[in-house]
Amino acid sequence: FHVDEQPAIRRQLAMVLRAVVAQRLVIADGTSMQQELKETDDPTAATTRLVLASETMKVNNPVANLISQAKDVHIYSIMETGRADGMYTADECLAQLLREGMISERTARGLARNPQVMLSRASRLRPARVVLSHTDRAS
Repeated sequence: FHVDEQPAIRRQLAMVLRAVVAQRLVIADGTSMQQELKETDDPTAATTRLVLASETMKVNNPVANLISQAKDVHIYSIMETGRADGMYTADECLAQLLREGMISERTARGLARNPQVMLSRASRLRPARVVLSHTDRAS
């Protein structure tokens, strides 16, 4: 858009946009995925698995104001503190995937916006709950 039209377009976008979801498929090279591949009896099972890394931004009043004022660089901070509004960053998702053993530290570091903060967050997360499959419950 032409520079003269941008403020009006930003205001319109801030009024109509409700959410943005970014998704990325990541090779599942973590310890739990490697173990799962070793335990499979299916010779046709894929040797490479993918997991979803995503982030969600919901447009609340602070985000809408930042969009309309062309202060996009501050939106990430709102996402980091917007858990109550259903927002989370890709780094938070990567930290969870790392903690659950779905991806390796190398993969998580390579994809993170801020690797040190992501690793710190992963170390503070509670361990993932163990979910038994129906075959495990029968025994």
